[in-house]
Amino acid sequence: IEKWNNPVWKETISRAIYWFVRANSNAAGTDGSLILSQAALEGLSWTYLVEDTGTLSRRKFKGLSAAEVIRVFLDKLHIPADVPNTLGDLQQEVVARGWGDGCGAVAGIRNNLVHPEKRGSLGPLFECWVLAQWFLELSLLQLFGYHGEHGNRTVLSRWIGQVEPVPWAD
Repeated sequence: IEKWNNPVWKETISRAIYWFVRANSNAAGTDGSLILSQAALEGLSWTYLVEDTGTLSRRKFKGLSAAEVIRVFLDKLHIPADVPNTLGDLQQEVVARGWGDGCGAVAGIRNNLVHPEKRGSLGPLFECWVLAQWFLELSLLQLFGYHGEHGNRTVLSRWIGQVEPVPWAD
């Protein structure tokens, strides 16, 4: 509610949640859902890093790649940017393509989807979407001040009710 009532955050939070829900419905397909997830992450990154905390100037922000922006954002929120071991195909793709981490994978696969000159093998699209949604979930939880447990969606074969602490929890 605090973020919702903050004029700096209200529109960004509304849009991020809308895109998060749409991406989870998979109505846009896995490819469209990944694009929505990255857009939400970039919007949250801008608001947090430039408008709210002033961590980055507008110019510095615009000079960074999407992967770099999301990486800085996740780092400030104490969210790991690495690809979890549970997403083995995506981990291998990150190494093979030199993307560095999950932020590089999300931006790389998204770029392959939307930029004709960058088209090539997409790689593990489903695992990348799962990771992007996990980044988005954790970002929203952290921004809302949550410190409890969550169902880690990157554990693809988890049982109902299986939870773990958020990464920044004490």
